[in-house]
Amino acid sequence: DESNFPEEQEVLFDIGCTFKIVWVKRSKANGYLVRLRMTDEGSQMADSYMESKRSLIDTQDIQITFGSLLRKIGHYDESCRYFKQLLADSVQCDIAWIHCHLALSLTKTDENEEALKHLETAANYMKTDTRYCPVDLLSVLCAIGNIQRTQGLRERAFETYMIAMALHDTCTIIDSNGSDLSYIADIYFDSGDYDRARQICESSLQLITQSKYPDYLAMADILNTMGNISLLEGNSINNALEHFRKCLSIREPWLPGNHPAIADVLEDLATAYSR
Repeated sequence: DESNFPEEQEVLFDIGCTFKIVWVKRSKANGYLVRLRMTDEGSQMADSYMESKRSLIDTQDIQITFGSLLRKIGHYDESCRYFKQLLADSVQCDIAWIHCHLALSLTKTDENEEALKHLETAANYMKTDTRYCPVDLLSVLCAIGNIQRTQGLRERAFETYMIAMALHDTCTIIDSNGSDLSYIADIYFDSGDYDRARQICESSLQLITQSKYPDYLAMADILNTMGNISLLEGNSINNALEHFRKCLSIREPWLPGNHPAIADVLEDLATAYSR
């Protein structure tokens, strides 16, 4: 009743500083008194986070970034409709990335055949347009291989991943953050070559940690794969639990609580505990 905007649930504002909790005391039966102290602690972390997001927006069309964020928070149908609308309504100079991100959204709704067509279109654009660098094509090739793997076409997927891996070797650490290697690790995992899969996962994690703007969700995927490797080997249950816990600790703050990826790693944790 005291608010000038009583119909609003919350008001967000920024005064350009952070606060540290000094103490918390119970003041009433259902309330607490919290004492805060203004501080600049944590500002470096906040600045780094904002800079990483600014870099993402600077290197990608803002329209593409918006659709990509829809997919990352689990709004797959909305993301698909959004990218299809971009293709239909506007002349985009970065049309290859629109096709690519539309495909990534389509894979989340199990429309793999249509997704594959859009990825192949994106790859054709990138092969003939000098504006795109090898790491751009690398991402598309890995996505194509991932769909082939999902469809059970392991030999074709392996061939695609090997082309991607050769292309990866031409990229610098600055160009590639290592997240694409996780797809290649998956194909070795499927074939039962756990040692090779683990080696690639470890290389991928190293590249991600060296990246200026780490892809934390990709890191979580790799940790999940490493956990499953330890689980299947049967003699490293503690390692499996450690990898799954780290994976969960990354996914929970980054994804909505009902996201399928969180459910998947919780199921993996339950399986590991049951052993």
